[in-house]
Amino acid sequence: MGLKKNLQVKRCNLQWAQELVTLNHYLHRPVDKRALPFAYSIELNEKPVGCIIMAIPHWNRQRGLFTTQSQWLNGDRNQLTTWQVLLISRLWINPELQQPQSNGHANCIASCAIAKMLKQVQVDWIKHHPPVKCPMFPYHIRLILSHADTGAGHEGTIYKAAGFEQWGVTQNQRSRHGGKQEKSGTKLIFIKRLPEPNYSWTDIVKPPQQLSLALAI
Repeated sequence: MGLKKNLQVKRCNLQWAQELVTLNHYLHRPVDKRALPFAYSIELNEKPVGCIIMAIPHWNRQRGLFTTQSQWLNGDRNQLTTWQVLLISRLWINPELQQPQSNGHANCIASCAIAKMLKQVQVDWIKHHPPVKCPMFPYHIRLILSHADTGAGHEGTIYKAAGFEQWGVTQNQRSRHGGKQEKSGTKLIFIKRLPEPNYSWTDIVKPPQQLSLALAI
């Protein structure tokens, strides 16, 4: 109960989070701006101890999970579309808090932060990227993806504790420090399905025409 009360996850400045992960995350690089990233700060007792950066996946379909907008429009409407999927692109927490703690923080601070983020990410995505141009497509975030890089010693324990399930495995090919791509173990794919919200995006963000009218009054 103490950790849930003292741990806060809040929307934060993206540049701050990008600089934090570039310096400290094992990949040592920011999230590509083309992935429309947005960030959360992780605060313990009102002090920043880490961050989460969310982004859209860099691939546009995954059999059994989601498909493209064009395929959905052409009749494949039993699947989610790319616009309903987000990826936990970066997660970093101060390693000092990952050491064994008498209060149990080392075991559950990451999963607790993820769980808190999940409760607000659907609304936050609409605020960050409202579906103004193509509201005819499904737009509520219904699926969260994450990877556990076995080459970096990660097994996905924090995602399991946050209610994710392992969905598959992919070969990991990436450079950690900007060099040539190289194989480095595998990535475990974890997924978390979210329920369909009962609100419209216009309940969260006013459509452009309403904003223009409000400014004119």
